[in-house]
Amino acid sequence: MKCPKCDTEIFDDSNKCPNCGASISIDDDFNIDLPSMKKDVVEDVYNDQSLFDGDENTGEFSLDFATDNEEVQPAATTDEVDSVIDDYDDKMAAIDKEIEKVQSTNELEDTFNFHPEDLDIEEDDKEVSSPTVNDLLEYEPDLPEETETPEEETVRTKKNYLLICGAIAILIVALSILGINTYRKSSISKYDVKSELSKSLDRYYNTNGEAYDSLTKVLENVYKEQSKLDSAREETYQRVDSWIKEYINVDAPTAAEFSNTTIKYKTLVDNLYNKVEVNKVKLLEEDKYKEYSDKIDAISQDSKIYYRALDAFNKSDYNEAYALFDKIEETNNYYEKAKVYKTKTVNTVLSFIKKEAIRFEERTEDKTNEEKIAIYKQLIDVIQKYDKTYNNLKLSSNETYQEYLTTYRSRITELSA
Repeated sequence: MKCPKCDTEIFDDSNKCPNCGASISIDDDFNIDLPSMKKDVVEDVYNDQSLFDGDENTGEFSLDFATDNEEVQPAATTDEVDSVIDDYDDKMAAIDKEIEKVQSTNELEDTFNFHPEDLDIEEDDKEVSSPTVNDLLEYEPDLPEETETPEEETVRTKKNYLLICGAIAILIVALSILGINTYRKSSISKYDVKSELSKSLDRYYNTNGEAYDSLTKVLENVYKEQSKLDSAREETYQRVDSWIKEYINVDAPTAAEFSNTTIKYKTLVDNLYNKVEVNKVKLLEEDKYKEYSDKIDAISQDSKIYYRALDAFNKSDYNEAYALFDKIEETNNYYEKAKVYKTKTVNTVLSFIKKEAIRFEERTEDKTNEEKIAIYKQLIDVIQKYDKTYNNLKLSSNETYQEYLTTYRSRITELSA
């Protein structure tokens, strides 16, 4: 061991340092700062026998005690050296007792698991078998492994259980999604687009453009595949074309009722474009929507003069009706229907002339020839008045009209002979 004051090596069980006389002892908590001594000072103490023989003793010693970070202190006096040696001896005795206690106590030995051979001992000090106080203080024992308490084990078990449950739940969700996708793909593959589209268009038309959800469902099944989408659109366009033709051929009795019909077909086209859409993909393309909208607008515009003429015809204003029908040009969507009504108007007036002729014929029964001649002359005047009254019909150029005139003029000639 070493002196805590002068750092002198001590090889016996002395309670005092042979060099400085310090007492060798240790505090209960082993917390001792051992000073170091310069090597040259220790050698001077051992070599200078005058300190112990009394030859020319000056009463002073050139011992310097210093810590690692302090400067060397002034030389100590003889009294100071003796006091230090006494203290050192006391402390070393205490250290020896503590070391013996450590070595003899199995519990402390098990706790620290101390092995002297693990200490870093200088080559010159290998014969010292006991560890120093600083070695004991700096040594880190191998502590026994911590064991879990029942509460900690329960918490760990619950965590593991929750993790397993969570993993199972995730697996179930994943399998469910996979199953749904598989079923959806299977359903799509079995989905009859053409049949469903036809039924959906019928339902849409019968509800005046209100039931468009089924059309959206059809679009959901085809919009990702261009070929299927094109096929569905082509089927839809053919159906809309038939609606437009139907709209032109509507025989509304009045202009007001035709206006309601216009609203119906316009709604059919508008909702088909604005409502039936999936991810910005429309069943009715924009250019086709514009085409159909323009057709409906044109038909509506053309219908105005046609239904004015029809209203006049229904009011028996045949002269005005014929004039309006006659103004409808070939470019008008109602041109063909106007031609039919022009003929119908003329035939209606001719039917009136026929009725007049039958009525006058009845008056000639049991009449003399002179009386008959007078009656036929009156009938010819009536027939000519029809031509003047319905001048827009141009009856004079009508073959049937001319036959009536020719027939009754001939009878007058026969009766006059």
